[in-house]
Amino acid sequence: MKKLHFLFAIMLVAITFTSCKNDDDNAVAFTQSSIAGDYSFSYLRSSDVEVLINADGTTITNTYLTEGSNFNVNWNFNSNGTFAAQGTYTITYTDTEDGEVIIETELTSIDGEGSFIVNEANGTLLLDFDNDDAQLFTVSNYSGNSFDTRYEEMFSGGGFEDTYVIEIGFVRQ
Repeated sequence: MKKLHFLFAIMLVAITFTSCKNDDDNAVAFTQSSIAGDYSFSYLRSSDVEVLINADGTTITNTYLTEGSNFNVNWNFNSNGTFAAQGTYTITYTDTEDGEVIIETELTSIDGEGSFIVNEANGTLLLDFDNDDAQLFTVSNYSGNSFDTRYEEMFSGGGFEDTYVIEIGFVRQ
């Protein structure tokens, strides 16, 4: 189930960029045209921590970690606000449930397209993958050649808490 949650998040990637601010006159402005180009992943990881609080006050914590490697992925961002993503990468899942650790590795593929919108004023980029629900990531270290993204979502209620984080690094090819 967590594998599907992770893959779904990848397919719905939406990114918020927080541009690096420095006094360098050669700094690259974050615009629709400045991000246009081909990128690959430089890293990909996620964590999902679920905490169940029982009526007697005891807690059960389940942790699901994902780490990507062997990236052969191309993300093409076009200045007209469209993108396409194709390729493969390896995912290693480490699931810890009730103290039991399960590690699995599999080859994963991505193949789709969508649209994006850059908001230069607040440094956001919203990706809508295959016209599905979009997600919003914070991004740091935007240089024109690479950027780092982070998405965090928290749910709670009824004795259940869930914190999901995904981090993806992009590097221009």
